[in-house]
Amino acid sequence: MKNISNYAEILSIYLAYISKRGNENDITSLKKNRENLYCGIIKEQVFNNYKSIIKNEIVNNLNYHKNCENKISNNSLKKMCVNSKRYLLNKNAISQRIPTAIIIGGQQGSGKTNLVLMSNLMLTKANEKAIILDLDSYRGFYENAFKIFINYPNDYEKITNKAVGKIMENITSDVLNYNYNFIFEGTFGGSIYTLNETLKYNKYNVVVRLMCVCREDSLLSIFERYINSKESIGLGRLTKIEEHDKRYYGILDNLKKIAKIDVNVEIYKKNNVSYLPELLYETKGRNINLYDIMLKLRKNSYNETKLTFKKRLGYINEYLYKNETNADVLCELEKLNNIINPIINDEL
Repeated sequence: MKNISNYAEILSIYLAYISKRGNENDITSLKKNRENLYCGIIKEQVFNNYKSIIKNEIVNNLNYHKNCENKISNNSLKKMCVNSKRYLLNKNAISQRIPTAIIIGGQQGSGKTNLVLMSNLMLTKANEKAIILDLDSYRGFYENAFKIFINYPNDYEKITNKAVGKIMENITSDVLNYNYNFIFEGTFGGSIYTLNETLKYNKYNVVVRLMCVCREDSLLSIFERYINSKESIGLGRLTKIEEHDKRYYGILDNLKKIAKIDVNVEIYKKNNVSYLPELLYETKGRNINLYDIMLKLRKNSYNETKLTFKKRLGYINEYLYKNETNADVLCELEKLNNIINPIINDEL
């Protein structure tokens, strides 16, 4: 089994490319490949074709200037909503008597996408289907999404987030009203909204699944993912360390919020052998101090991965100092070195 986050990224970028063209066959084909991906079926030839097209189209979409106020018209928002529903809501989805909602959370670079895959495989094994809701799938239908990604890759999320949030609320409402099984992937910030909305529907069986990865490991991962994207399509989007840290520490704050909620919480870690995350802890209905549990498990994650930091940072530095020209990326790289190098030196 492969780490599928890179494949999911290609799908979201390719969606941004074809959504403007409005070819229904292209959308349908991409939707099928997305469904296959979350069932663990990866057709390399298909993804290589997507990457080739994206790479070739980059030069044709340069020099686009975004609206500095980042506004989107009501008509564009409605169109974005309709297209997102058509893409995400599987026509084969079945209304359930006791539906399942799986809320996936974790900071950027923690491995959430593979937890989505694992959760979907578990439901599929039980002969159940689920709607997979991930924010990047809405972004592709944002007006001029592909041009924005090409010209402002590191601001892509910031520019589209407001509209994406509104679409997420609308689609979540539909899914809940139809009693569909669903898996929601987020950083556990907006996930709290989805969790609270779901709990209003008493019929839902709700599970919260969180990735536990130490700060340093996930920071290195977001740079590795950026490099992988640069290598595959010639462009990447790098999550800023400040944004990453906001989500990383925000998870702890949100664990305090759900402490009073009667919901089962499971905590996972990366599994670099099978790529399917490994269960570390679950509440099983017990009233547990999850804040302290997460702190302890993050410390374990740090101790398990710190010996990899030197090699990984060395690769990141070698690649980016040789190939990167974006000043913002190099600034973030300097911050990364200031975080990781003292740890490496302490281990010497």
